[in-house]
Amino acid sequence: MIDNDPAICEGMAALLGGWGCRVVTAASLTELEALEGDDTADVLLVDYHLEEGGPDGLAVAARLRRRYPGLPVVVITANHDAALKARARQLGHECLLKPLKPLRLKMLLMQYLTHQVGEH
Repeated sequence: MIDNDPAICEGMAALLGGWGCRVVTAASLTELEALEGDDTADVLLVDYHLEEGGPDGLAVAARLRRRYPGLPVVVITANHDAALKARARQLGHECLLKPLKPLRLKMLLMQYLTHQVGEH
């Protein structure tokens, strides 16, 4: 989970952790790269609006997908612009709007994880 708001990261870690997920949170791609171990993520959750002057969530997702091809990406945003949602979908990402509906996120994650298990 990448979001520059520490409260969002904390809340998402609690929510996802409650569902049995192992969660790594970071405020930026740089911070995530500093934390990275040998594990590969199953899903990337990324806020669209990150640090001012830095890359947006779509740029961060693109960079991580170059390193981890096929990494499922969920862009989370308060920006309700249809063009942003269309752009995210064109890139193969899901796009969820804030305020986030936990059940919608859970269903999406289950869909990704079920698909991944089916591939192995």
